[in-house]
Amino acid sequence: MPRLSAQGVFRAHCWVIALATLGHVLSRIMAEAKGRESSITKVLNFAAESSIPTVVSVAGLLAAALAAWLIAADAREKGERLWRSWALVLAMILFLALDEGAALHDRMAFPMQSLMDLGGIFYIGWVVPYIGLVVVSGALLVPLVLKLPRRTLLRLVVAGTLFIGCALGLELVESALIHQSAGEGVPLQDADIEALVQTPMLTFLMTLEELGEMLAVALALRALLLHLTVDRAVTALELTPAIAPARRLAPASAAQAFGARGGATPPQA
Repeated sequence: MPRLSAQGVFRAHCWVIALATLGHVLSRIMAEAKGRESSITKVLNFAAESSIPTVVSVAGLLAAALAAWLIAADAREKGERLWRSWALVLAMILFLALDEGAALHDRMAFPMQSLMDLGGIFYIGWVVPYIGLVVVSGALLVPLVLKLPRRTLLRLVVAGTLFIGCALGLELVESALIHQSAGEGVPLQDADIEALVQTPMLTFLMTLEELGEMLAVALALRALLLHLTVDRAVTALELTPAIAPARRLAPASAAQAFGARGGATPPQA
């Protein structure tokens, strides 16, 4: 039976990310050479919805969610109170997968900017509520952080810092550049975002942002798998039915069968 190691999964994940990044870079070169986007360049573009890089990102997050679910299930089976914290980690990762696949944050940009009249680094308005979500999530995970093995904590902190730094940090920089290009006093919904993000600097920043997010997910998945297999010593899965199978009775002898009918004896040959 084939065996998978955390390091082997991480290497394979990185190769997939590298291929997705190469496809994105080639798509930008092709789009620049033709002067327009095509169906091929769109499906390879990091910034496009329903693209191959989006599938890679969502698949990585779902794999990390599966690892978090296994950890939560193991913790609950062993009677650990922190299984709820791992369930919270699972919920957070699933939300990130949904957000990435459905681009929920992008759909919040216009309403938030209109509601709060944001500008500068907050011109792309979705970053404001998501910064709040990061703060609340961090506070809720303090009990888990205090109990994690140091090496697992370090791995997850590195992955989380990279993800937040790219997803929010670089987005703030991009927001300021887009606002500067759009002009002072121009609402986000009136700005030609598609044209503004075609500059070399914004293309580079968006590539760096998406690449950093995917690498962060790969690092998080590796950390979760190592915690599951090394710290928790879970190296195999056992599937058990939800309902115990009915006990199969041994067939009764002929004498027993006849005896059950009024004490009669079986006919003699």
